Amino acid sequence: MSPLKIVVLLLLLFAVPAHAQETPPLKVGVSSFEPLVFLKAGTKPSGFSVSLWDALAREMGRKYEFVQYVGVKDKLQALKDNEVDVAIGGITVTQDREAKFNFSHPTFHTGLDILVPTEGGQIWGILQSLFTWDKMTIILGFFLFLVLVSHLMWYVERGLPSFPDDYRNGIFVGIYWAIVTTSSTGYGDFTPKTKLGKIIAMLTIVLAMPAFGVFTAVVTSSITVQRLQGSINGPSDLADKRVGVIKGSASADVVREYGATPVPYPSITSAKKALLQRKIKAVVYDAPNLRHLVRKDQTGRLTVVGKLFKKQRYAIALPASSHLQERVDRALLALMENGEFTRLEERWFGTE
Repeated sequence: MSPLKIVVLLLLLFAVPAHAQETPPLKVGVSSFEPLVFLKAGTKPSGFSVSLWDALAREMGRKYEFVQYVGVKDKLQALKDNEVDVAIGGITVTQDREAKFNFSHPTFHTGLDILVPTEGGQIWGILQSLFTWDKMTIILGFFLFLVLVSHLMWYVERGLPSFPDDYRNGIFVGIYWAIVTTSSTGYGDFTPKTKLGKIIAMLTIVLAMPAFGVFTAVVTSSITVQRLQGSINGPSDLADKRVGVIKGSASADVVREYGATPVPYPSITSAKKALLQRKIKAVVYDAPNLRHLVRKDQTGRLTVVGKLFKKQRYAIALPASSHLQERVDRALLALMENGEFTRLEERWFGTE
């Protein structure tokens, strides 16, 4: 064999492995965003966005592996740092994000929703508003006054027709008399017979009228304030309220637009917990996630109110320097044309 043939053969031998080497799998950033992305320990991610990406990868002929992150903010930061090649799952296209990343054609059209406790939760809110030092001082003082007056009246009138001699029944009648007297009801079925009893009755009426007025005002104001603060039926009702948002989401700026104070939480789970504990008045977040949360919660403690607002577009995010965008868009259009995209929507969201 001539030296030239040997050289050519060696070049081919070293060149083939380089060409035959497989393209490395794409790294796909995901974070929990039900029902678009479900993450469970020990299992492969699932959800609409995951199924869509699986179909896109097949259409492009690319292998991939998932990299899990806490939320959208962490996922986009990883994309910016080139730790992943693409990011999927509930990523809203905003003007600010478009300046930093490339986005595919929209994969989902939605908007924001408002999550609030159900109306029954207002009772607990009213009770909580009453449990302040100033209000409890007034309420307890009024009840102590009733107890004191009922004991005095029973002690003076005991054994007479209106007030039984034994303590248990006598005090019960005394408390009943004190309540109907201080509330100006005065049925007259239990009346003092002795001169001292009548003096106590007159003093009770004089002293109780302002005390009962203050007590009624405290309770009424708590109910009124709770109703005013608890009535959220749309974004315009968010003004001057503390509203939960998810860190890194697009909803924080929207909440400010409506005059509310955004309170950031690392996840929808922590925001839900704060809402149930009445630390915030509502949670504003993406509609698919909040509606899925309400469907999943079997207790009926939460509800979504109002109509969808601030329409949004979800898309697949890619680094600004990525050359994959055109291939992803072509694959996405192919899935829309062959009906696969519609089938995935029906699978995860139904036909409605």
